[in-house]
Amino acid sequence: MLAAAMLITPALAGCVSSAEPNVTVDAPTATVTATVTAAPAPEAASEQRSPDSALTELDAWLLCWGATSNEYGETSELYSYSADSPSGGSTVTDIGDGTFQVLVPFASEGRGAEAICIASGTVGAPSVDLQGGRDFG
Repeated sequence: MLAAAMLITPALAGCVSSAEPNVTVDAPTATVTATVTAAPAPEAASEQRSPDSALTELDAWLLCWGATSNEYGETSELYSYSADSPSGGSTVTDIGDGTFQVLVPFASEGRGAEAICIASGTVGAPSVDLQGGRDFG
C-alpha cells in the first residue's frame, strides 16, 4: 500500500499548481450625478403703486414715525417698527376707509411712552395727524 501511495502522490502533485492563480477582479465603479437647482426668481410686484394708491400699514407707520421723530426726535429715542406696541396693542391698526391708527413707541429721559398718530389719504397725498401720546413712566 505504501508503494501505491508513493506512485499516486507524484501523479497528484502534477494536478496542483504551485503558481498563484491568475484572478481578475473588476474594481467597483461609482456614478455621481449632480443636480443644479436655480434659486427661484423674485416675484414681481403684483400691483404697481402710483400716487393714487391707498396707504398700506407700512406706509402709515413710516409717515407717523417721520412725523413723530420731527416732534419728539431731539430729546427721545424712537423704536423701530414692530408688530406690538408697549401698551400691548397693535402698532398699526386699520380703522377703516384707508385710515390707520399708529402707535410709535419712544423713550425720553429714561421713561417709556408712545405717540398716537392717524394716517390716511393716498401715497401721493397722505395726511398725518398726531393725537398726543401715552406716558408709561
